[in-house]
Amino acid sequence: MIMRLYNVFGFVGYLISFVIAVNYIFPSPLLALIIILFPLSVVFRCLAWLFLYLHKRFLLHLFVAITLAVATTTEMIVMMTGTTISTILTIWIAYSVIELMGFISLYRYQPIFVWAALIIPAIVVSYAIFTIQLSITTIEDIYPIIRYIQTIGFLMALSAISAAVGFLTLKVMSRVS
Repeated sequence: MIMRLYNVFGFVGYLISFVIAVNYIFPSPLLALIIILFPLSVVFRCLAWLFLYLHKRFLLHLFVAITLAVATTTEMIVMMTGTTISTILTIWIAYSVIELMGFISLYRYQPIFVWAALIIPAIVVSYAIFTIQLSITTIEDIYPIIRYIQTIGFLMALSAISAAVGFLTLKVMSRVS
């Protein structure tokens, strides 16, 4: 099997996303590395979609690459300004839905991409717990929130690892001669 650039960049980008998600399930000192790993993951993922576009010439793939780059850059800038969590989640929803459209377009070449759709329930749970008024009065009030965050991490991890494996094993016919 000939490895194409989209295979390598997609695998690495989504594997980094998997590592980030696992830190939501089992927090570790590596959690601080997310500041570096998240942008790195986005760069690899954008390059994967861009190289896939150059290989396949399907405009949706270019749209996914551009949306990922613009939305995540905006998201990081917005996070630095101290804006509300709902704004950040809204940006996450926007680029995740577009990325999901890209996964759907690849499903016929590699069925494992169907599991990448688990990012949507992760977003729904995130939006639900972070936009409601949380009243924490005792230490016991934190435990349900921790469980929700671990659930989000589990769904994100399944989504990311399926996208990583999907990209690694993806074979598409080129439209470019």
